[in-house]
Amino acid sequence: MDRSGRFRRILSAARRASGARLSAKGFALILVLWVLMFLSIIAVTLIHQTQEDARFERAMVEDAKAEALAEAGVVQAMAALSNPESDWLADGMAHQIRLGEGVVTVRIYDETGRIDLNLGDDAMLVSMLQSTGVALEKAQRLAAAIEDYRDPDDIKRPGGAEAADYAAAKLDHGPKNAPFELPEELAQVMGMTPEILRAVYPLVTVYSPHKEVNLAAASDAVVRALPNMDSRRMEQARLLRDAHVPSRPPVVTVIATADTAGGGHFIRQATLRRTAAPGRLFEVLSWRRTWPEEGLREPVTSTPMR
Repeated sequence: MDRSGRFRRILSAARRASGARLSAKGFALILVLWVLMFLSIIAVTLIHQTQEDARFERAMVEDAKAEALAEAGVVQAMAALSNPESDWLADGMAHQIRLGEGVVTVRIYDETGRIDLNLGDDAMLVSMLQSTGVALEKAQRLAAAIEDYRDPDDIKRPGGAEAADYAAAKLDHGPKNAPFELPEELAQVMGMTPEILRAVYPLVTVYSPHKEVNLAAASDAVVRALPNMDSRRMEQARLLRDAHVPSRPPVVTVIATADTAGGGHFIRQATLRRTAAPGRLFEVLSWRRTWPEEGLREPVTSTPMR
């Protein structure tokens, strides 16, 4: 019995040892599988990130190409405006040219065909704002705020806004009390919203030498924005514009939109003033990138693309 009992104890111990070894091997296998799964997740993430980085770099390269093409389009416009025999005029018509790996569409606008923010009176500003859908009362307040922003004094117009109003609204700036230098400064006027700014941006300028808008160079949207423009006067303005031969005005805005075969896109907007300086045909007044969602200007005639 003693020998039989010892044998059973030895056999039981052997079984327990074998089970422990199998349990350890199973745990090790599970651990290895978890590590492999973790490494696989890291590998997939790195591959995805590398692909995203490569796509981002390609997009940057294509956008850089498009930027260079757009700027070449502005230079082409400057050359055309300097050539008396060129048919590139400040009429808002599209001129499409192929350069390298992309296409550039260039439009040239006469700045006298827009409402000047520094010269427009109260009636003109109110009418302009109403034409974009702003209610009369709000348009009157915003027009007064625009005039308070640009005038040199601290006397508040009815419904307007001077320094105390900006401070009360906890804005970190006040009225400029000086003329607008860029149309984008409208964003600083108290009461101006991004939506209204986008709507009025195609209608305004700060570069016109005249208070009155040149109807022969104005788009339909600008004509509609002027005060007292009933259907009869709008038709007269349209006939005047259609009979007018666009000239080469002293200040123009060039918008060059470039697209590359690889998906690059860039819009360059340049405002240029003619000069009499030898070897310097134009002075650059504004040089900025714009975006498709920004309000771009309408053509001023119905002439097809050239």
